[in-house]
Amino acid sequence: MNILRTLAACVLLAIPTAGAAATLFSDTFDGFGLPYVTAGSSLGHWSVVSGSAGIAGCAAGPSQPCLRLGAGPASNDFVETTNPIGFNLGGEYTLSFETVFARAADFYVQIGMGLNEVITGATTGESHSFTFTSGVSGLMTIGFGRGNGSSELGPYIDNILLTGPEFAPTAEVPFPALLALLGAGLVGLGRARRKRRT
Repeated sequence: MNILRTLAACVLLAIPTAGAAATLFSDTFDGFGLPYVTAGSSLGHWSVVSGSAGIAGCAAGPSQPCLRLGAGPASNDFVETTNPIGFNLGGEYTLSFETVFARAADFYVQIGMGLNEVITGATTGESHSFTFTSGVSGLMTIGFGRGNGSSELGPYIDNILLTGPEFAPTAEVPFPALLALLGAGLVGLGRARRKRRT
C-alpha cells in the first residue's frame, strides 16, 4: 500500500496547477508615433501581416496614441504581436481592450486557436473583454484584423491587456525513457509483491 501511495503522490506532484492571474501582455501605445506601414513591417510590439496599420493619435486627441487598422477603406488589415505569448492547456485567460474610435466597420480579435471573436457595431469608447480557456499548450500571438471589403476606416484600439496563468511548458518524456520508467515501476511492484509472500 505504501508503494501505491507513493506513486499517487508522484502523479499529483507532476500535474501542473493553475497559478494566480498575471499580466501576460499589455500595450497602451504610449510613446509611440508610427505612421501607417504595410505588410511585413513592424509597429512597436506588433507586426503587420496584411494590409496596413499605424500607431498614431486617436480621435480623443493626438496625445493619446492607439493602434489604427487600415489606411483606407476596402482593405484586409491584420496585425499580430511580434513576440508570441505562452499559454497553458486548460488555463483561463482574459483579453480586454478599448475601441477608442470606431465606425461601422466590423473587426475581429484572434489568439491562436483559443479565441476568434468578431466585434460588430463597436462604438467609440467601448470596452471589450473576452474570457476563454486555452485548448492547447504553447506559444501563440494576439491578432486584430478587419476586412472582407469593409468600406469604413478603423477601428482604433487601445489599452490591450491579456491576463492569465504564467506559462509553464511541460517537458515531454521521450518514448524510450517512458518505457524504462514504466518497466522500473513494474519491477518494483513485482519485488514488493514477492517480499510480502515470503
